[in-house]
Amino acid sequence: MLTDEKLKRLCAHDWRTTIKAGTDAANEKRRKGTRIDGSHVAWELHRDAVSVSRVAYAAPPRSGCLHCLMVWMRSRHGNW
Repeated sequence: MLTDEKLKRLCAHDWRTTIKAGTDAANEKRRKGTRIDGSHVAWELHRDAVSVSRVAYAAPPRSGCLHCLMVWMRSRHGNW
């Protein structure tokens, strides 16, 4: 559920700029002869959000696999 603060931020957001950025990204990545529609724009915005959240919320894997955790730790902190 959205808090009042988050709802205010969503309502005040400049969605035209967001949609334009998604449209521009979709046009850059489209294949020849492909018509851009809303699904292409949404996909590009989703890809951008995932890449941002991946950097902002880097966390160890939750699988419980010790090997996975060790690989993650080495990728972040080098050999230890």
